[in-house]
Amino acid sequence: MLYDSELAAGHRSTRVSGTYTPRDALRRLLSGTGLIVRYSRTDAAIITRPGAIEQPPLVPLGRVVVRERIAPPRFLSVERLTYYAQLESELHAHLVSSERTGRLAFSVLVHLQVSSDGRLSDVAIRRSSGNRKTDALVAEALLRATVSPPPDGLVQPLAVALRGARRADQR
Repeated sequence: MLYDSELAAGHRSTRVSGTYTPRDALRRLLSGTGLIVRYSRTDAAIITRPGAIEQPPLVPLGRVVVRERIAPPRFLSVERLTYYAQLESELHAHLVSSERTGRLAFSVLVHLQVSSDGRLSDVAIRRSSGNRKTDALVAEALLRATVSPPPDGLVQPLAVALRGARRADQR
């Protein structure tokens, strides 16, 4: 359906309730507005004024593909928190299983980016463990980690609190 928005300015359609064919429903919607419908095909309509200069028939141009960037939907706090918990768990498991960080005791706050394929980048320690060497080892291990990709629309960078504890069987 095509119409010039200026034609519709100042007009209010009537309410249509019930079961009608599309043509009949459209005719009823426009009743009393001074506008009419002209059909260029059985499934294509143009809203116009009576007596408007007759336009030549529309010529199909073939297939037209329209692409637009659609803002990702905002997801609920529950979904965001679920992803954060999953991310924290995956990062913790990676650090514990790493030969270089598995034995370290630390508590850090890390800011990082997670790509659509789950790779980490821009890893920055924002609250240090108090030991530069430990912080560097944690950051280095995180850059080698791959995690679940983030949901669309997640604002990054992410802040993740991570802790490592020396196991009792290690000295």
